[in-house]
Amino acid sequence: MLKRLKKPQNQSFAEKAAKEFAPAGGVGKFLGTIDEEPSVVSYRFQANLKEYVGWEWNVVVFQGKKADPTISEVVLLPGKESIVAPDWVPWSERRAEL
Repeated sequence: MLKRLKKPQNQSFAEKAAKEFAPAGGVGKFLGTIDEEPSVVSYRFQANLKEYVGWEWNVVVFQGKKADPTISEVVLLPGKESIVAPDWVPWSERRAEL
C-alpha cells in the first residue's frame, strides 16, 4: 500500500495542492516524505517565502484501498532551520532575572 502512495504522480498531486494554497512561487523543491499511517503520507516541500525562512509546506495525502488519493490537509510548518519565537516565559520569571 505505501509503495502505491509514493508513486511520482502522487508527489505531483501533492505539489499541485501546495501550489494552490501558496502564493505564486511559494513552493520550492521536494524535501521528502513522512509515513504517518499505513494509508497516509505527508509530502514535504520547501517554502519559498521570505517571511518564513526554513519553513516547509506539508501536504497530507490519504489513499484507501482501490481509491484515488485525496488531500487531507496542506499546512505550513517550521523546519529544522526555521526562525521561530522563543518559548514563552511568565512575567514573574522574567522579572526575577532582573
